[in-house]
Amino acid sequence: MSTTPTLTWHQKIQIEDAIETVQKLLDSKILWEGNRPIYQHAVFIELLINLKDLLIKADRLGNRIAFTDGIQENERFGIRDVTDLIGNFRDAACHNDSYRRKIGDNVSYMNKVFPFNLPVEIRDAPFDGNPNHDIGYEVGGIYLYQRKHIERAFSEIKSFFEPIIINWEP
Repeated sequence: MSTTPTLTWHQKIQIEDAIETVQKLLDSKILWEGNRPIYQHAVFIELLINLKDLLIKADRLGNRIAFTDGIQENERFGIRDVTDLIGNFRDAACHNDSYRRKIGDNVSYMNKVFPFNLPVEIRDAPFDGNPNHDIGYEVGGIYLYQRKHIERAFSEIKSFFEPIIINWEP
């Protein structure tokens, strides 16, 4: 029989606030709109900050969100699973001089990848666009996808925290 982790009042409020914030940001659909880049950037950073915080809290409570679907393991950035991936993106978004933004001598920062089905060739190599049919983000040659990574991680976080918060007693 599993036991419910013990939370302080402060932890409970932080978790509830972060879940509510992420939900509102996703529900706003700003990340899907192509005509509001300033707002998209701000929403994306706020989403990453809150999502990383929730992932760390879940991990510390013994429930690491650790799926690896569509995730490129990367020793340099310490990416093994979705918790590491989202943490990497949060750190790159919040630190202008982050090594996480670099590909060789070039800086690659938060390029948005849109889904499309047009086969093309880039330097004689076939590239089928975004095969996930999902909005994605690229930084330092690493990809993070909206539905495949962000929304799934958030769903798993909510499933973990909801019973803890509902059954919380001071």
